Amino acid sequence: MAEQRGQGPRGEQKGSGTWQNDGFNRATATTDPNGLRRETDYDALDRVIETRVCKVGDPQSDDCSSAISAVLMTVQARNLYGDVEVVTLPAGNVREYAYDAVGRVETMDTQPDVATETERVHYEYDVAGQRTDEIHQEWTGSQYEDRSHTRWEYDGCRLESMMNPWGGAGGPSLITTSYGYDVQDHLTSVTDAEGNVTTYVYSDRDLLTSETSPVAGTTTHAYDDHGDLRRTVDARAVQTDRTTDAAGRVTSVSYPTSSLDVTYAYDQGLNGLGRLSSITRNGASLVYGYDDLGRMVQDGDLGYDYDPTLRRANGETTETADRPLAGDHGLSMATASRSPIPPAWSPTTASTSPIARRR
Repeated sequence: MAEQRGQGPRGEQKGSGTWQNDGFNRATATTDPNGLRRETDYDALDRVIETRVCKVGDPQSDDCSSAISAVLMTVQARNLYGDVEVVTLPAGNVREYAYDAVGRVETMDTQPDVATETERVHYEYDVAGQRTDEIHQEWTGSQYEDRSHTRWEYDGCRLESMMNPWGGAGGPSLITTSYGYDVQDHLTSVTDAEGNVTTYVYSDRDLLTSETSPVAGTTTHAYDDHGDLRRTVDARAVQTDRTTDAAGRVTSVSYPTSSLDVTYAYDQGLNGLGRLSSITRNGASLVYGYDDLGRMVQDGDLGYDYDPTLRRANGETTETADRPLAGDHGLSMATASRSPIPPAWSPTTASTSPIARRR
């Protein structure tokens, strides 16, 4: 077992963590400063077959068999060629993969268990192995039917255009977004489906220095010696300045109006090492908290619970759809409140938007 503590390459202060390796020098267990432990098992060919994530009391002596939290276990099964065929997640739901003759993923099924068909994503490729089509399908009880289709086209090895389905006026069709590049493969232009062109300029360090569009005008960016973004000036000449700590994390964002300034704090509170702890604006603070497995459980006044698949079981629910909402459209947003948050807000509104958010 080894332990690491001290400073990072840029002088940032770090907590201590431990890691373990087996006789083949494979990482079998790591524990972060908050006591979050990750264990990994391998087969005879050095392939991962099982991972376990848990919270332990003593990083030096405890493992997931004596965890003080739930143990989240993920198991991988492989085919004769070594490709991942089935992934069983902590709640028992699975992802199944099928491959073509050259080992590329052809389909990915998402299912509540091995025996139940629900959703599938089908992939197609060109002769260079680049993905050209992604088709989302649903099980109807007897077969899979297409629901959406995205298509990509390339100029050699670079993405040249992307076509997405659009079900607006005139019926379903494909809308196209096109991309342009310079000789160093920097993205220099994006042309949307309406012909609007957004252009990009880069420094000799490959950092984006300006972007210009017919809608938003020109925005410029400046960086420090480490490549961290320091200043942004938009088309209205509004200047935004950023400061960072030794670890490169943003600690403050300043605006022309001081009441809009934002500060960020890290490494505080329970299980907070290496994580965002609070955001403060105009005297009001939004505090974050985390559970033993590093998942956010406090977001201001919002609290979250999780099911065994790491999905939020209680808290915020967001639904996004490209079709009319079922039920009463006038209640797609019923109420929303959040405190403290700078600036504080508590809207109550009716909406016909296809995005429903409930808090």
